[in-house]
Amino acid sequence: MSGVISDIARQFVVFCGIGVINTAFGLGIILILSEAVGLHYIAANAMGYACGLVLAYILHRNITFKGSAAPGWSRSEFIVFTIIFLCAYLIQLGALILLVSALSTPPWIAQILAISIYVTLNYMGNRMITFQSNMKDSP
Repeated sequence: MSGVISDIARQFVVFCGIGVINTAFGLGIILILSEAVGLHYIAANAMGYACGLVLAYILHRNITFKGSAAPGWSRSEFIVFTIIFLCAYLIQLGALILLVSALSTPPWIAQILAISIYVTLNYMGNRMITFQSNMKDSP
């Protein structure tokens, strides 16, 4: 039993670690595009999240769930991953717009707050839906 718990804990730590890497990657793209390039904060946000989506799927598929995932990639799994992403993204985007437009939060602070909403929703959705079948085969 303790071996199973250790495996679950390891998988959770790996998932979170990849999330940190992916979040830093996406936020870096967002801030470079919005602050250095001067792209509108919503366009920068969308581009950062799009790049992060591809990186996240690749890393979670090949690292977090590699023991139970079939070789290569699964179109249906990527579609579900993308749907989970879009739901989390749209909710965080609404929060971002509300923070900037209605609450006059500086865009860079609003981006950080919105990312925390996104990370929470994305993790829960992928843990319970996208990789659920993979998790039945692994601890």
